[in-house]
Amino acid sequence: QVIIEDDGPEKLDPKYFGELLADLSRKNTDLYHCLLEHLQRIGGRYCKYIICLDSEDIESLIPRGLSEFTKQQIRYILQMRGMSDKSLHLVLSTFSNIREELGHLQNDLTLLENDKIRLEKDLAFKETQIKEYEELLASVRANNRQQQQGLQDLTSKCQALEENNLSLRHTLSDMEYKLKELEYCNHNLEQENKNLRIQVSETCTGPMLQVKMDEIGNHYMEMVKNLRMEKDREICKLR
Repeated sequence: QVIIEDDGPEKLDPKYFGELLADLSRKNTDLYHCLLEHLQRIGGRYCKYIICLDSEDIESLIPRGLSEFTKQQIRYILQMRGMSDKSLHLVLSTFSNIREELGHLQNDLTLLENDKIRLEKDLAFKETQIKEYEELLASVRANNRQQQQGLQDLTSKCQALEENNLSLRHTLSDMEYKLKELEYCNHNLEQENKNLRIQVSETCTGPMLQVKMDEIGNHYMEMVKNLRMEKDREICKLR
């Protein structure tokens, strides 16, 4: 027979239990400081209703009549409880601040969406204006080209008219020169006729001679009249 002796449940070493509580207390404190640093880094606000237990409050909660080692263990437990409450409130503050930041971000996102819609409308309006401006500019350029072509045509016509006018002026000058020559010849003929009349009147007289002289004078006057009429017609035609 194998006799198994049962001494009851295994007892935990009080020293090991105290060290475990101390290590948990240190880690809990480190966790609190990490959360506090995180909250300060994101710019959060602290909760004003955190209940902090100081050393006197902790000592008042420890029952009397216990050993110093047991008191130390209870003291670790109470410190961990207070630190856990602080950590919890820091976590709640962090989530509250994050919720507020999310609300602000949502509002900013809504404003940005509204600005985006407004900018898209402005962009569409400006694109329409640009298209209208381009169409107007194309029309103005087409009209400008037509006006330039018309101006070139008018310039060519003016140059042709100036050349024609210059040619007419030269022709008129030639006709005036010819007219002066005819007038000079007419003057010479009149002078010669006058001299002939004087000579004839001095040499002979008689009705037949007078008739002959009248015929010659009438013929001469008719010829001069025709020359003047032809001259006037040429001048009118040239003008």
